[in-house]
Amino acid sequence: MKSQVLRKFEAKLEDMNDQLCYFLFSDVEVNKFFSQLTHNVASTYTTELFSENEFSERLHIKIEALPTFRTKAFHTLVSMSVIASVEYLLSYIEEIEEFRANVKASFHDAITDKKPEEQLKQKLSHWLGEDPESAIIKTIAYLRLRRNHIAHVREDMSDGYRSLIKNDSNHLNNYWAKQTTELNGFDFSQQSYVEFEVNELFALINLSRVCMRKIDSMMLSTIPDESIAIYELPNFLANKRLNGLTVDVKSRKFKAFLQYQYGKKMSCADSLVREYEKNT
Repeated sequence: MKSQVLRKFEAKLEDMNDQLCYFLFSDVEVNKFFSQLTHNVASTYTTELFSENEFSERLHIKIEALPTFRTKAFHTLVSMSVIASVEYLLSYIEEIEEFRANVKASFHDAITDKKPEEQLKQKLSHWLGEDPESAIIKTIAYLRLRRNHIAHVREDMSDGYRSLIKNDSNHLNNYWAKQTTELNGFDFSQQSYVEFEVNELFALINLSRVCMRKIDSMMLSTIPDESIAIYELPNFLANKRLNGLTVDVKSRKFKAFLQYQYGKKMSCADSLVREYEKNT
């Protein structure tokens, strides 16, 4: 079972992953070209050698400097990608909490905390009746703090970031080593963030994706199918294409709609449609 909130943000991460793969593919080919340039043109400017390239003037550097720019371009792109992937994760958390409040309102919807992972933990603890997996909450904290480290252009680690790595990195490494998620040897304890490795980049994006999936599963487990169906029914029946159709057809279409939206058959769909039609 999967929420539409998750589908939306997963799609964004998939797009990001595809674009990164394209960049890396292109980068390998560009590097081949750079390596073939002879020493005779090392001191030549891009505006001379690439006169037909409309962006050569904007760059306007010597050919010998291109490899350095290529490396910097990679790390800049990686940094921005990490920031974006964590932003998607945090936006997902915000939207899935709002979704839960709309579908099945509770007193605990009003819980707030400056740290989004702590706010999520408190809400889930009440809705689940037990604390969620600590490794998921700590992983979200790690991703948020690493995002902050990059976005705020910090030279030194924040106290919170340093404390998390010191106290929780072993726990996180052990937890994710037992999961089926591909992290390619990613190490939560490392403290060098000037440059990124390719595998590290994909591991960080994958962590955001998997955390979303686990949160989604936990969140949906606290909502009865009937609550979801009741929430979706008014908007579904508001579709003018359903006008004039029999209750049987509407019921069948609503069942298919719910299965498509959430990936699960909901047996309550038929009775809800009939009751709604009867009372309107």
